[in-house]
Amino acid sequence: MPGYFQRPENALQRANELIEVGKKEPALDTLNDVIKSKKHCTWQNKIHKPIFFKYLELCVDLKRSHVAKEGLYQYKLICQQVNIASLEDVICYFLKLAEDRAETVRQESREQVPTVDDLDQLQTP
Repeated sequence: MPGYFQRPENALQRANELIEVGKKEPALDTLNDVIKSKKHCTWQNKIHKPIFFKYLELCVDLKRSHVAKEGLYQYKLICQQVNIASLEDVICYFLKLAEDRAETVRQESREQVPTVDDLDQLQTP
């Protein structure tokens, strides 16, 4: 479904539109196409950083750690010669997203599981 985009900003805009209508998978595919594109491999801070932030948000929401890893590797290739501090920002953002998501899931699981005295007991009284 993702198409060809002349400019990465257009792909980010399209991904945001897809997210608004609830289609996160195609939005992730759209951003993934831009990230892996050889045409857009020159570093541009105003363009690449928001794309990767949105990309990582989608990866965390959809539980796609392997896709996030591939994207981070591509990001490293793009920015390592020009702005390595940006890579640190993106990785810290990804870790923060993952930790926040883990904490919310942990809270939800605590709320769903009632207080149980003995988990080894096979039958409930």
